[in-house]
Amino acid sequence: LFPYTTLFRSPAARLFEYIAALQNPGASEYDLHLTVLVKGARGSGKRALVRSVARQSGFHLLEVRAFSLCALVA
Repeated sequence: LFPYTTLFRSPAARLFEYIAALQNPGASEYDLHLTVLVKGARGSGKRALVRSVARQSGFHLLEVRAFSLCALVA
């Protein structure tokens, strides 16, 4: 897809597309890693979106809260 066509897709569809690229058998040759930062207002459904896409794609989800990391350092 061209970059401008991805602008009109839903956030869930775009995230699922990124994850599906990692499931391609040829992706292991390139040692690809996917890190995603989901940004949005409190209560906008960020966690629900990520959990749903991870579940649909068969991936395990590791959630790390920034506040938890800060508490370990302090």
